[in-house]
Amino acid sequence: KWKDTLWSEIDVAVLSNECENYLKTIRKVEKRAKEWGVYYGLDAFIKSVSSSLPILDQLHNEKLRDRHWIALEKVTGVDFRNQADIKLKDLLDKNLMKFSEDITEIVDGANNEVRMETQLDDLKKTWKDMEFTYKEMPEFPELEILHAPEELVQTLEENQVAVVNYLSSKNISFFRVVLTEWQTKLMNVDRVLNVWLEVQSHWTHLRPIFIGSEDIRQQLPKQSESFEKIDEEMNKFIQEQKQNPNVIETCNQPNILKFLETQLRELIVVEKSLNEYLETKRMAFPRFYFLSNDDLLEIIGK
Repeated sequence: KWKDTLWSEIDVAVLSNECENYLKTIRKVEKRAKEWGVYYGLDAFIKSVSSSLPILDQLHNEKLRDRHWIALEKVTGVDFRNQADIKLKDLLDKNLMKFSEDITEIVDGANNEVRMETQLDDLKKTWKDMEFTYKEMPEFPELEILHAPEELVQTLEENQVAVVNYLSSKNISFFRVVLTEWQTKLMNVDRVLNVWLEVQSHWTHLRPIFIGSEDIRQQLPKQSESFEKIDEEMNKFIQEQKQNPNVIETCNQPNILKFLETQLRELIVVEKSLNEYLETKRMAFPRFYFLSNDDLLEIIGK
């Protein structure tokens, strides 16, 4: 009856108990019977079934996918997917025990891959709903700037570390391409966000100076012209990005990092020229060294 049982219908727990009970039973037979060939044959058969049960149990794993069954077929020579009539006798004849290490490795890999699938699904869901928000610029409420909440920054850091750990895990070859893509996407978010915030820091600091002070515009006409161009481009950039607030899609646009890096370089040049201008004022009137740039600019503006 055991031999004729389809492998897909084998209840490992029940069969394991039956094996244990039968071994206890046959060991109670008369001593002289243990010398008979039928005893040795029966004992060997029960032990053979018993030793195969852990392998059969692994093969009943619901986490096995087509790619795993293909790998198992290469190892064992048994096509478990297309032979629904495989019986226990067939598997015993194949002596699956000699493939136990390979089978265990494939099944463990399937377990790890299912966990990886779950983690990737969570990652995808997290960033699908992660969006940029914008807030009014101080002193210029008609303009908006990027708002990056702490939750976004923290999630980005955690997920970057997680993806690196996933890539160093065992049995992730099937997901290596997807994980590498996620690593690149998150790295782009990190880079773009950092440069963007730095650009905003310089931009919002310089705007009241060059847009709000006519005196400074007269003193530094070239720098004022450069800043006006930056200001116009940044306002246009913000309006464009508001059309699609998704963080991943925004930060992985072609050339977005290049654009922001260019803006940052231009702002640093303008800021440097402004500082050089203020230094000439301090040299002419040393008491200005006791004042901050903002206070000095206010005085000069008056």
